[in-house]
This record gives sequence, structure tokens and C-alpha cells, in this order.
Amino acid sequence: VNRPLTTAFAFLLLPQIIFYGLSSVFMAILNTRNIFGPPAWAPVVNNVVAILTLALYVLVPGELSINPVEMGNAKLLVLGIGTTLGVVAQATVLFVALRRERISLRPLWGIDDRLKKFGMMALAMVLYVLVS
Repeated sequence: VNRPLTTAFAFLLLPQIIFYGLSSVFMAILNTRNIFGPPAWAPVVNNVVAILTLALYVLVPGELSINPVEMGNAKLLVLGIGTTLGVVAQATVLFVALRRERISLRPLWGIDDRLKKFGMMALAMVLYVLVS
């Protein structure tokens, strides 16, 4: 176990979780509006950035190594920042598509009538199970 390397990768890669989550939400919103182009092409943008990151990784001075312990700091930064930028680019493509379609991202407060109706049905089912 190499704690410094693990910590370095964590700092570089954990922001990706936020942007993958945003991408998933943005894709879901666009798909519910029957907009399928940007959600289909956004991962392609991520892959292009990942390929460019790999090319830059090869060009950065230092010894090429698959073993992360032997990898230089510059190569570590190229991998961490490059892959994170790919996920950011993916989320950005989807965010731009949301803005182009004028979809508001403001949360709607309150409980929808459909949710209230379902809640009453669910309560009835739970009571039935408890009585049984």
C-alpha cells in the first residue's frame, strides 16, 4: 500500500464523482424531455479528452511505466487532471444542452399530487401487511 500515491490520486480523482453525478442527472433530465443527442455524444467528448490525456502522458518527460509507484509526479498530474477534465467536459456539454433547451435547474419545492396519491396507497399497503 502506497499511502502518498493513494492520497494523491484521491485528491485528483474524487472531484470526478461530483461531475459524473451531475452528468447522470443532466442526462436524465434531457432524456425525459426526449432530447437524446447531447446525452449520447457527451461521453464521446470525455473519451476524446482521455485519449488526448494519454497522448500527453506519453509526451511528458519521465520514464513510461504501468506501475504507478514508479510514475513521476508530472505523469501523475497529467493522468489525474486530464481524466478529471474529461468528466468536466462531459458535464459541460450536457449543461450547455440544458441551457440551450431553456430547462430550469431550480428545485421545485413541495409535494406533487401524484406523490401524495402514491403515498396514501403505500400507507394502505403497509397497514394491510401489519394487520395480516
